[in-house]
Amino acid sequence: MDVKKVLVVILCLIFLVSCGSEEVEEPNSNEDKFKGKINDVQEKRPRESESDKKIFERGIVEDSWERSQEELSLADLDRPEKLQIGVNFIRFYWSSDNRLSGAGSVDIQSDYVQPEEIFEDFSELGINTFRQFVKADFFWNIIEPQNNQWDFSQADNVVTNPDFEPIVTLFSMQYASPTPPWTEGNENFQKTLGPEAKDYIETLINRYGDYVTYWELGNEMEHWIAADNPQEGSKLPSYYPLDGFSPQEQGVFLRQVSEFIKERDSDAVIVLPGIGGLGDYSLEWLEEVIEGAGGTDWFDIVNYHFYGGWESFTKLRPKFDKKLIELGIDDKPVWLTETGSTSSETLTIRTDYPNSEESQSADIFRRIIQAYGYGDELVSWHTYIGSTGEEND
Repeated sequence: MDVKKVLVVILCLIFLVSCGSEEVEEPNSNEDKFKGKINDVQEKRPRESESDKKIFERGIVEDSWERSQEELSLADLDRPEKLQIGVNFIRFYWSSDNRLSGAGSVDIQSDYVQPEEIFEDFSELGINTFRQFVKADFFWNIIEPQNNQWDFSQADNVVTNPDFEPIVTLFSMQYASPTPPWTEGNENFQKTLGPEAKDYIETLINRYGDYVTYWELGNEMEHWIAADNPQEGSKLPSYYPLDGFSPQEQGVFLRQVSEFIKERDSDAVIVLPGIGGLGDYSLEWLEEVIEGAGGTDWFDIVNYHFYGGWESFTKLRPKFDKKLIELGIDDKPVWLTETGSTSSETLTIRTDYPNSEESQSADIFRRIIQAYGYGDELVSWHTYIGSTGEEND
């Protein structure tokens, strides 16, 4: 047996013995090298602005639309065969300078958010893969903000990197649906794959199919429960469905997307939208999505998130395993694509150890080792560069 696996099993067994088995509820919402590098990255700041700096709306300079229509020339890829460690929420072109990277714009000048510098950090950290690259990802409102107006300028510079495997997320950060982002009015919400959505997906496959293996069909789609009883201040899109978008309906939609991709790219690996946690509702959502989709043959990888205190993982994770067995998908690979903790003493929604840089760096080890011990093939730390401001959780 591989020495690494033996060590992981031993460490996890020791930990399991030391933990109790009582039920807990999930909260709502290389260690030394990794800690040092993360602290170093978080301390980076953009260089001073030159006099000729300007805000670039969506990174579109004068010829960007023309460049976005150009064909990509395939580069030689030297990516890892097996993905084990990744980072999540990468701030390509997104600095702390809101003049350059606020809503609807990108920072193409600050060194520390440019792809070449970020990928250099990935090399030093031993990263295999990256997910949720926001301003350079495949979110529909970024790639095609208006009908047939395409902007590939950021994605071209990130997705085509030859050394690191991108896990692309389709449609939107949380409220994935086949509804075009330029839609106005709730009555125009779409629940099944229409011509606009098909055009969006096919365009991405045609352009990036040689560079992308892993297609995540959405993210934390349990959030659609907010449409059942909309509240003022919610993050629902402006075109949310007045009659809701049930997990069963989402299952129909997700199967359609998967089949559409597989018909055009037989090598595509379909990643289930990241489940927002290990709580009861998230597990119910998974069951109902599979029921609506009429089976489990349409996705290849189970995908979940965990942000609770590290010590609760061994009490919640077995419930997840039990559900996977019940649903007949315990033979599929499992990825933990979002896990992490804060070093801020005042952000206590998810962890309150109390929080510190020491607890955060320890969590890198604790969370990854535990996930490997339960058989997760990939673990991605959230996040590569932390948010600024105490309003973030």
